[in-house]
Formats: sequence, structure tokens, C-alpha cells
Amino acid sequence: MRPCDPETVHISLNILVIAALFILSGCVERVSSHLSPDYARHKPTSIAVLPMRNGTGAPLDSPSSNTYLKGLLERAFFSDQKADMEPSLLFRRQVHYTLHKKDYHVLPLDIVDERAGHRQAQDILQLPAGDAKNLLGADSLLYGIITGWDTRRLKTDNTIMVGLAFKLVNLETQTLLWEGEQLYSSVSIKATQPWHDVRYYISRVVSNVLATLPDS
Repeated sequence: MRPCDPETVHISLNILVIAALFILSGCVERVSSHLSPDYARHKPTSIAVLPMRNGTGAPLDSPSSNTYLKGLLERAFFSDQKADMEPSLLFRRQVHYTLHKKDYHVLPLDIVDERAGHRQAQDILQLPAGDAKNLLGADSLLYGIITGWDTRRLKTDNTIMVGLAFKLVNLETQTLLWEGEQLYSSVSIKATQPWHDVRYYISRVVSNVLATLPDS
């Protein structure tokens, strides 16, 4: 048997490493963000989180819409409470929870809904300076859009495709304080987690994006 050429082995190992990195790069959840240089000066003391907007052009389907699975989720996670697994609502709740964990003062969602009514972010931001702050009772507004959503992969490998973007705006100055985006890409969870419960995926992607926002 001919001995292996060390140089050939070295080249082969380099090729394998490059190939592995290329494969893994396709599985990495891609997050981009921008923090305003004026963030420290206009740091939020209170944040109102608006409902997430569905920008996909299609309904946000969830595997838990299946009657049987929905029943399981109600018993396992919600006890006697109604299981509401609509993804845009779950995103909003997770954003609220994550901001609270980062020590921000976040207005209760029902109070935000009561004060904002049916106004969307652009409607509020078009109000005269200070009026939006008085309307919501917060000095900052966080809103987001879901740009991509595909749960079909849930049936095979605990992976879905998600894209979304957030913006945090100072209501008094109209300053964009921070923006973060999950580029449309795969989001995976551990195989030990229930593959059909989208809250695990939503929790992960929200945590990834809001990790680029400084703690309070």
C-alpha cells in the first residue's frame, strides 16, 4: 500500500473543514441589527409593544391548529385556559416577556390595545411630537413585522423558516433607537422539545434578535 502524501492529506482536511463550515453556515440563524448613537441619551423608560403585523401575504399557519394537537396543548400548557396559538400574538407576548427580562418597563398589552385602538405604528408615528407619547403613556414604541413564516419543515426535523424585523422608536423625538432583523432562514430547536409547539421556535428567534438590544 502506498503511503499517503502528507501534503495531500493536509489539502483534503482543509477541503473538509471548508465544506463543513459552508454546510453549517446554511443552518445559522442570521440576525442583523443597528443601534442608534443617540440610544444612551434617549434610552427608553417605558415601552409600548404593538401587535405584530403579518407581512407574508398569507395566513400564519400553525401545526397546533390541528384539533387533536390543540387539545394536547391546552391540557399540557394552559390547563383550563384557552390555547391561543396564533403566531403573531405569540410573537408579541414573547417580545413583551423578553423586554421585561431585560429590565425594561413594558406596558401591559391590554392597556396598549385600549389606548392605541386600531392605530398601527405608522398612524401613531404621524401624530404631532409628544401626542403619541401622551396617547400611549410610554416614551418609546416597539413594533414588528413578520416577513417570512413556513412551518412545513416541522414534520421532519424540528426546523421552521422565519423572518421578522423590529423597530424601537422614541415617541417624543421620533428617533429610531434600535432595529433588529431575523433574516428569512431556518430556526431549529432541540429534538426533545415538542416539534408542533411553535412557542419554542418563537422564543428562540425573539431571544436572538432582542439580544442585540442593550439591557435597561
